[in-house]
Amino acid sequence: MAAGSVLMVVGALAVSSAVGVGVYVAIKEARTASAAEDAENRPGRPRPDEPDDEVATAPRPGKVAPPPDAAEELPTPAPDEPAAGRPPAPGEVLGSPGIAGGLEAEAVMATLREARGRLGQCEVVLGGRVDVTLEVNRRGGVTSTKVDAGDEALGACAAKVLAQVRFARTSDGKPATVVVPLAFERGAAPADTASQPDAPTREEIMTALRPDRRAVSTCAVTHNFEGTLKVKFTIAPEGTVSRVSIDDVEPALASCVSRVITRHTFSRTRNGATVSFPFTVPL
Repeated sequence: MAAGSVLMVVGALAVSSAVGVGVYVAIKEARTASAAEDAENRPGRPRPDEPDDEVATAPRPGKVAPPPDAAEELPTPAPDEPAAGRPPAPGEVLGSPGIAGGLEAEAVMATLREARGRLGQCEVVLGGRVDVTLEVNRRGGVTSTKVDAGDEALGACAAKVLAQVRFARTSDGKPATVVVPLAFERGAAPADTASQPDAPTREEIMTALRPDRRAVSTCAVTHNFEGTLKVKFTIAPEGTVSRVSIDDVEPALASCVSRVITRHTFSRTRNGATVSFPFTVPL
């Protein structure tokens, strides 16, 4: 009996020990699962099945992740386009040109004024507005023209005249575009040339040019010139001044003096005149 009792006690202890170990293991596994769940539910930490928007994911091998705004197409900047310019004032043929590129507006206007006399010789049938677009190379030469005019013959004549002008070199070394606005009156009766003199009188020319001495002197001082400027220019039959030239001076000085001289309009004559006038500068 004593041996049997001992065996029963030992068996009971073994069973109790096994149960205790099992309970301990179960409790430990429960605590580990609970801690993992708390960590997953902690605020600010993404769940395994939810993507984190703030964390950038690496692209798959062989692929490049596009930037966020790759789908948006950026507008392509338009090339420089000249403005249409300002139309001529009533009674005037030449308006203010529109310019795109490295050309100075005043120098362009001075060059175009020199062509007014030849533009006035174009035959006017319908008249009206004429716009001539000039493509200018970096050296100032006109390479092509484009005309917008109701009077096609008049537009072709104006384009032919303007294709012969020569601008200054572009400041940026690139081609430029000039839009020349013109206006021609229709129905003007031809002038009675029989009653007109052959050329402008010397007195009329001297009266017009004497007041220019101060302005020409200012041009010379600005461009560091001292001496005599021999200015040559042409007076067209309709009285406009063109083809101003000065020998042996810088182009900038010649352009400045040209702007002074081309402001004049003389009386109409049958033949016009070529004038050479000396200016001693500075005053």
